[in-house]
Amino acid sequence: MRIPLLETIESKQAELPIKLVVTIYIVGIFFSFLVLTYAVYVLLPVHENANPPITWGWGVDWKGTIRPGSLNLIMGQTPYTSVIRCLPPWIYLAVSPIAVLPPEVGTAGMFVLTYLVYSFVLYRLNAKPWVILAFLCNSFTFMNAKNGNVDFLAVLGFILPPQIGLFFVLIKPQIGIGITVFWLFEAWKKGKFKEVLRVFAPVTIAYLCSFLIYGLWPLKIAGMTNDVYNASLWPIGVLIGLVLIVKSLKEQNPLYAMGASPFLAPYVNFTSYALVLFPFIPNEALMLIAVALSWR
Repeated sequence: MRIPLLETIESKQAELPIKLVVTIYIVGIFFSFLVLTYAVYVLLPVHENANPPITWGWGVDWKGTIRPGSLNLIMGQTPYTSVIRCLPPWIYLAVSPIAVLPPEVGTAGMFVLTYLVYSFVLYRLNAKPWVILAFLCNSFTFMNAKNGNVDFLAVLGFILPPQIGLFFVLIKPQIGIGITVFWLFEAWKKGKFKEVLRVFAPVTIAYLCSFLIYGLWPLKIAGMTNDVYNASLWPIGVLIGLVLIVKSLKEQNPLYAMGASPFLAPYVNFTSYALVLFPFIPNEALMLIAVALSWR
């Protein structure tokens, strides 16, 4: 005869090693992040500020837009006063622990986070180790990490449950619109309107609340389509994006939807074209060729 109390104790003992492993794993990642951030801070020119057209320096997006917006938010002010690139308030809040650090240290931290998160996402997408290494060597990811942008947070949403992932992927439509369409169709197939409402209602409510508090802040980026650094293939690129979306839905393969977004957006910085490499994750040879071409 089994005694319930003993069963509970045995169950807790069985869970302990797993919890210990998870704790060690998290501590190890955090320690690695600190060590790598220090190394980047010491070895790379993170103190170099933008001086266009001579140089864009390091951390131009982090120092010039994302960090100031985050500091404004945690001081109880609107993050959209002088910030060109508008992000949802929860993203400014998410990076606030790094924003309170000196800008150069923050630049190093964002550089490291870009590579760590991309590595983790690719691992969760079952990419082979050397494919992950090849992807991390592409020029788009390097420039994005150097600029200190938050593309990695949008990419992190790819591997999260759709209800949560939407809070991340939609911060940059040029990264997340493809997978959003994929999730929309998947939700409709699973439970029609009820499932669509369940998946998309939380993020919709969050955006509406942010509009009530800060106004229609996304309108501040309307003029960016005329930016000289806009590398969008709009409107011709839409055809490529739609082909990838259709292929993704037909084959039930989200990788094609992930790679479609840069082709569907009217504004894309060239660093976001790292997403175009995602459909090549299962094809090792094509990934290697694509990474090599990214440096041309």
